[in-house]
Amino acid sequence: MGLRSKSQVGWGNAADIIIEVAEKGAYDLIALGSRGAGQVAGIFLGSVSDRVAHRSKTPVLIVQ
Repeated sequence: MGLRSKSQVGWGNAADIIIEVAEKGAYDLIALGSRGAGQVAGIFLGSVSDRVAHRSKTPVLIVQ
């Protein structure tokens, strides 16, 4: 099938870095895991996957 993946390490706000790398690299998809902390914990702690899904122009797949 010929799937390719790439890993990178960045420093800073995780959501911003993920979005920036995806846009500069012209990736087809961003795949992220979800911690499953729940809605209340997500409000207080924030959720990287939620921020990326709402801000990214690249399609996002969130896996639980």
